[in-house]
Amino acid sequence: MTIHRPDLPEQPAGLSDTSLPPVLTRTVQDNRNIAADRLNLYLLRLKKLLAEFLGSAASVLFKPIVTHWQRQYQPTRDNLFYLLEQLGGLLEEPMQYSAFMYRAELIQQQTL
Repeated sequence: MTIHRPDLPEQPAGLSDTSLPPVLTRTVQDNRNIAADRLNLYLLRLKKLLAEFLGSAASVLFKPIVTHWQRQYQPTRDNLFYLLEQLGGLLEEPMQYSAFMYRAELIQQQTL
């Protein structure tokens, strides 16, 4: 992990401003394909999560988005971001979007 502070210009080595907390960014990419059984379990859990926010509409909306994602991207951890962005875009409230993304990340950590 690299510490990145988008609000500050790059500083010479050895200098540090501790007045603001650092923002951690992921610099290691994971382009390995996800095993089909793990991906299916993850998608099932993700669909259930989406249903908590959208109710029965989730079952209608979920499949076309996943199908489109599967056609556009390889099933890697890095590419899950694009799927989550599409699913999260179905939620109108920013708080719902944040909660969905947070919980989807937890499901990803537990499942994949």
